[in-house]
Amino acid sequence: MVMNKLYHIGLKKDWEKALATGHYETPTLDKKFEDVGYIHLSFKDQFPLVGNHIYKGMDNVVLLEIDPKNLESKIKIEAIEGSDLKFPHLYAKLPVTNVIKASDIKF
Repeated sequence: MVMNKLYHIGLKKDWEKALATGHYETPTLDKKFEDVGYIHLSFKDQFPLVGNHIYKGMDNVVLLEIDPKNLESKIKIEAIEGSDLKFPHLYAKLPVTNVIKASDIKF
């Protein structure tokens, strides 16, 4: 499966930790990778919906633009509970080398 860029919204502190360790591992706000088992990602048209739903009004939020190359086998497109919307989920920690760009963002 060929994928274009994917996106993840998170807190700047989690991205800074990733830069120090070499991998990003926060699935979503206030969750741990060990508890969830994957990192929530979005397609380009989905990240504004996620941002406005979860991160609205928050400071220190970052948008990660991700190159899915070499990650395809670990990404599953799945419906979220209680919805027909399907989102990409990364069933691995995200190597920082796959992050093309990290931008401050406000919702």
